[in-house]
Amino acid sequence: MYAPTSDSEDVEVEKFYEETEKAKGYLKSQDIIIIIVQSVSFNNNISKATLIRRGVPQGSILGPLLFSIYINDLPDYVSFGNCEMFADDTSIHVSDSKLANVINKLELSGK
Repeated sequence: MYAPTSDSEDVEVEKFYEETEKAKGYLKSQDIIIIIVQSVSFNNNISKATLIRRGVPQGSILGPLLFSIYINDLPDYVSFGNCEMFADDTSIHVSDSKLANVINKLELSGK
């Protein structure tokens, strides 16, 4: 069972579930069945086709929605620099007089 550690985390989880329910409603209304298989071709050899059980089909309306849910709050968690976002492009700008400090800030941000 998931237990939020803070009020802001609780809000994030609630937001995720709301958006997920909207997406489920859309998919149920479409009566679409999609079966995706994948194989690899290399040096004139083709691998056996494998069923893809997870993922979002390219070109679906669900892909951008899930990406937005996933990335939208990133700037709230970047406290060491400036986070700029446009569509699916994100840049994090960090400055310091010493390169070692910049590297340290970026490495600490991933923890």
